[in-house]
Amino acid sequence: MNKDDIIKLVLANLGKDLINDPMEEKDKSIIKIYYNLLKREAIINTRPDFALTYISLQKSATKDDEYLLPKDFLLKDSATVNGRILLNNIYKVNTKTNLNINMTYFADVDESYYTPTFVKYLALSIAVDIAHIYERTESSVANLILRRDEAYTNLRSANAVHNEYLSNFITFY
Repeated sequence: MNKDDIIKLVLANLGKDLINDPMEEKDKSIIKIYYNLLKREAIINTRPDFALTYISLQKSATKDDEYLLPKDFLLKDSATVNGRILLNNIYKVNTKTNLNINMTYFADVDESYYTPTFVKYLALSIAVDIAHIYERTESSVANLILRRDEAYTNLRSANAVHNEYLSNFITFY
């Protein structure tokens, strides 16, 4: 599975009820990789500029919680956030084990930017991030950590990469 396939997979499953329409195990493992890396602090202390600054994880009764962050886990740069945008359930996964992952985003922008286009842009950022993380973890987590600053500078800025994917995959929303 290449990066574009992963992006399509993530975008296609945004907001989906995966209890009634469950993910393949191999696809679900991509999401687990993403949260494992968060737990290992592989992407903490990145980007003071834009995108993912706050993550809240809520779980139902399940034993499959080894990769979960504590509830209300706060990234260190969140204290500098000015404008606040709450995008509830923009990415919500309900697995067969009744695990609920709710991600709430705070963005350093004025709330007037809370538009359908902006919501799509943030969702797209998540997909690109997951794809990029997955690519890097195929070799090693250590390699991702060493190169995280460069990776997130590129991926989390409003650059040509995001614009390209936005134009290619906007139909998924």
